[in-house]
Amino acid sequence: MAHIVTGIVAHVDAGKTTLSEALLYTAGMLRKPGRVDDGDAFLDTDTLEKKRGITIFPHEAVLRTGDDTVTLLDTPGHADFAASTESVLSVLDVAVLVVSASDGVQGSTRVLWRLLDRLGVPVIVFVNKCDALGADPAGVLSDMREGLSDSVMPFMPVPAAGGASAAGEAGDETHHPVCLIPTDTLEQMAASDDDLLASYLESGTLAQQQIRSCVTRRLAVPVYFGSALRLEGISPLLDALTRWTAPRVPATAGDGPFSARVFRISHEGGERLTWLRVLSGTLVAKQPVIVQGGDEEKADQIRLYDGARFGTVRQVGAGGVATITGPLSTHAGQGLGGAVSAVPALRPAFRSSIEAPGADPRKLEATVRALADEEPLLDPRWQGTGEQARLVVSIMGELQEQILVSELAARFGISAGFGTPQVLYTETISRPVEGVGHFEPLRHYAEVHVRLDPAPRGTGITVRSKLSTDVLAASWQHQILSRLSTHTLVGVLTGSPLTDVTITLVAARASNVHTVGGDFRQAADRAVRQGLMQLRGNSGDDDDASSGTSRGVVLLEPWQALRLELPEEYVGRAMNDLQRLGAQVRLGRAPAGRAVLEGSAPAAGLRGYGRQVGIYTHGEASLELTADGSRPVADPKDIISRIGYDPVADLDNPPGSVFCAHGAGYPVAWDRVPEIMHLPWAETDLHHEG
Repeated sequence: MAHIVTGIVAHVDAGKTTLSEALLYTAGMLRKPGRVDDGDAFLDTDTLEKKRGITIFPHEAVLRTGDDTVTLLDTPGHADFAASTESVLSVLDVAVLVVSASDGVQGSTRVLWRLLDRLGVPVIVFVNKCDALGADPAGVLSDMREGLSDSVMPFMPVPAAGGASAAGEAGDETHHPVCLIPTDTLEQMAASDDDLLASYLESGTLAQQQIRSCVTRRLAVPVYFGSALRLEGISPLLDALTRWTAPRVPATAGDGPFSARVFRISHEGGERLTWLRVLSGTLVAKQPVIVQGGDEEKADQIRLYDGARFGTVRQVGAGGVATITGPLSTHAGQGLGGAVSAVPALRPAFRSSIEAPGADPRKLEATVRALADEEPLLDPRWQGTGEQARLVVSIMGELQEQILVSELAARFGISAGFGTPQVLYTETISRPVEGVGHFEPLRHYAEVHVRLDPAPRGTGITVRSKLSTDVLAASWQHQILSRLSTHTLVGVLTGSPLTDVTITLVAARASNVHTVGGDFRQAADRAVRQGLMQLRGNSGDDDDASSGTSRGVVLLEPWQALRLELPEEYVGRAMNDLQRLGAQVRLGRAPAGRAVLEGSAPAAGLRGYGRQVGIYTHGEASLELTADGSRPVADPKDIISRIGYDPVADLDNPPGSVFCAHGAGYPVAWDRVPEIMHLPWAETDLHHEG
């Protein structure tokens, strides 16, 4: 018996929800499969989803196949809700990546692939809509092997092109699954590992456990073909979910202390719900769980959802998926107990102000924060002061804006819109530095030294310690690391969020008499800021415009991958437009009479471009945009000057320290801290300025 947690992920309109319905129906969980178009899909339970005909929030269903149980997590397909999808990926045993046989590999497909690869999640591909006119299963397989990975390989015969039935060639037999796997696939799997090759040469085949090992190690990505709407190819896929994959949470994890990871927050009937997967130990109703900052909150009720329905249980063991009431400070991606929180790779491209004339600012803030509970990365905050103050949120795109406006109206009765969006910049560093923070007002004491190192793009903030508990007690170290991993650290060029930095605790000192709870949090924040100021220097006048750096601090802007399909007579104009926006584009494969431009560009220039190209092509163009990470700003001087951020004047994020003399605390500027700090430099290999 196995309990597999799988997520259905796909580019929008690939048939993801239809496939979920087909799996539930084939497993005997539904009397008939629902339809997205008809608004009766089992997993699209939200009123807004039924109205829009798209999946906006993750949903859960449970099915049984033989002796095994599969928890099915349906995820949003539109790129604007990719952050919700990313939160789900970190709790999966296996992902089912749905690709349309007629549309092929899309930008969102590539984003999902990179996310799954980053998390090491095994993948099974289902090529859907093989019955559609113009479907080309073999061409899609070739594109996946070329554009995703050569580990993508068919586990059933490839259907013919032109709308041929998938079941017509491959059938739905499940009693001899190894026999259905093409010989070429078995040979390719065997060639991926020396031990497998020796076994294959001896026996002429591979055992089920050997194939499962290839899949769980991502040496093989099985591909199945079919039509979810016509229930073709569903039985082999259902069989594959338990035959070729295994739970990533080992059975022995049940003996350990409780830990879990949160993948969704929602509200229902006035209750706040935390959706999670138990990674170790057992979750028992009424037990306290460790949440943000080491605090404890009680899991009042444990629910097991199946579509819109749920039942309550007393406990859930390791590997199980559950929803709990009670906690108020949990968030998507958060680790509970001893689990490490997941660091999101996706980042919104814009910040926009919410315009709600006549609304009470306090009520508006409360409602937006309630939505931010459910929407990862929304991050509401006030910008400006007095009558000029505006509540701004981070957004992925225009569809997300529309959904937020609808939710504010439907759930809270607030009529709102969005102002002109601003690009959401981030900052990082180009070389290492050691920063120092000292906090010693009267009857307080803490000093912290951290090493800041550049990290690969898209990795966010990583924190660690190289101190032994003989130097600093584990409780103090935990406080420092927890602060740096959960608090939004900001840069010193524009005050934008800091990213792609590894922060290592390299030295620290406490006082047996005076150190209290918040002292190390204060010192840790100041240490990061002091290090950044060393890299920035006393002014930003020496910016290197070609690299986007100011001595050692780098200003980043979001980029988006694009795929523009339009009539071929407009391709010249589109090329000129995109090159003017700083895009890097190339011609892709397109049907006769059409042209496809693929590439990437700064997100700032692409917003609204879809409407422009739609006008001059008279509605005959389609533009797909997906997140494509961040890159250094080509010319940061104007942006830094326009924003006018003063890091020394930012009282919420001070770069200086506080020392004590003659019974009173006094401030010390960041560049004078090294002269009077109490501990010596810990990283002697670094060049320290100031």
